[in-house]
Amino acid sequence: IYAIFAIILWSTLGVGFKLAVNGLNNFSVTYFVTLFATIFLFISITIKKKLFKTFKILKKNLIYFIIVGIIGLGIHPLLYTKGYSLLSASNTVAIFYSYPIFMILLSSIFFKDKLSFNSTICLLIGFIGVIILVTKGNLSDFNLNSGIIYTLLAALTWAFFSVIIKY
Repeated sequence: IYAIFAIILWSTLGVGFKLAVNGLNNFSVTYFVTLFATIFLFISITIKKKLFKTFKILKKNLIYFIIVGIIGLGIHPLLYTKGYSLLSASNTVAIFYSYPIFMILLSSIFFKDKLSFNSTICLLIGFIGVIILVTKGNLSDFNLNSGIIYTLLAALTWAFFSVIIKY
């Protein structure tokens, strides 16, 4: 049941963000998303009786969690919601889901993960695919506007966030 609930929430995220940024600025949307996520996470940790263990880990790694929180819960959603305010929801989602490509690149740069020839080809195909989706197949229509830049930066910050919490 949790998986179904998560799928329903995740599948409505794009439309929800698009509606939210039409009514609020991206700072307000980011604030409320972070606030509600924090409240639900706190409730979940409390119900699972892991509150003191969580605070112990937090206290031990405070600087790390502050940096990760600023990137993952501050910078990333600000860029992402700004992208939603400037692009269609479908383009924002298509561009944002280039983050696995950035994750592979960042892992190879910062953590010396091996990047094979096949992986490199797949990365190039992925980038080309994003461009084709955004231009709807008309490559001469590609326009690198601020919405695309904000969304690419959102994907890059999410990839960086994902890579640094992995290691």
